[in-house]
Amino acid sequence: MVTKELMQAYFAGQVTPLQRKMIADWLKQQPANRELYFRWLEEWERRVPQYAPDIDQALGRFRHRIDQPQTVVTEQYESDLFRQPVPIGRQSRRTWLWAAAASVLLGVMGYAGQDLVRYKVYATDFGQTRVLKLPDSSVVTLNGHSELYIPRFGFGESTRRVRLEGEAVFDVRHTVTHQRFLVETPHGVEVEVLGTEFSVTARRQATKVALNRGKVQLSYLSLNAQRQQLMMKPGDYVTLSEQGELTQGRNAPNEPFAAWRSHQFVFDNTPLREIVDMVRETYGLTVRLADTSLADRTLSGTYKARTSNDLIRAIAEVLELQVSRSGKTLTLSAIPPKL
Repeated sequence: MVTKELMQAYFAGQVTPLQRKMIADWLKQQPANRELYFRWLEEWERRVPQYAPDIDQALGRFRHRIDQPQTVVTEQYESDLFRQPVPIGRQSRRTWLWAAAASVLLGVMGYAGQDLVRYKVYATDFGQTRVLKLPDSSVVTLNGHSELYIPRFGFGESTRRVRLEGEAVFDVRHTVTHQRFLVETPHGVEVEVLGTEFSVTARRQATKVALNRGKVQLSYLSLNAQRQQLMMKPGDYVTLSEQGELTQGRNAPNEPFAAWRSHQFVFDNTPLREIVDMVRETYGLTVRLADTSLADRTLSGTYKARTSNDLIRAIAEVLELQVSRSGKTLTLSAIPPKL
């Protein structure tokens, strides 16, 4: 079992390989575990002063030593009586052993620990929302099953850059130095703002950006893999598919912005297939359609739903579907006609 005491020993480098693997498996299980990890890490960092090495500089010194001609050196013992020369071959072997060890260590750090060191990660579980206040007083509201990566060092020094996986609303504060605020997504989309309110959805199927007020500039990879830029105005929304296909539109004047913050879901001739994807990403439920033709049924309107059950019930009622459930898998099927 992963406890706070075990994690403190882990941060201090005092755990066994078996315990390290157990912690790695625990971190992968659910976003709540990662949130707890960073809370414990922050507590430990406040208690234990940390040394942040300049890895690039250290590597430079290391490579410089490797490139120098080998010379005969001696090892210093407690008494000069035991001072003996070290053969060149032995020193060379030792140097390359250190080089191999350093390469392995840096590789592990780069692969497994880079995000843990560089970012503080805020996460939400399925169906959960969370409001965060950033160091610059900007406010971020995370939707369910989402992660926001904020740099541990340098945020607000030259720019404000964060990374989003999931869905969030950003209410960005203007700074006296006019610092840019950048949101990165896994599909290569960058949203750049100065002072504004907008939402970003970075899910597996597509990335969507909707602007409520202010101005944002979008940078994205188009279908021909060329970097393109697009300026958005209030009321605009943009959807970018995984393949790079761009769709633009305007939100209706009376449509609530980021309605999910108030437990509302707005559909405008939305195909059931898209609703099914949204339910899976937000609530972690697998929804099957008993008949593929159901995927083309569309839904319009605004629906109040605090839970996944409320939303599924509303969808089924309007589209005249029946629901069966087995664990986290729901099956939607057409209601048979009455005889």
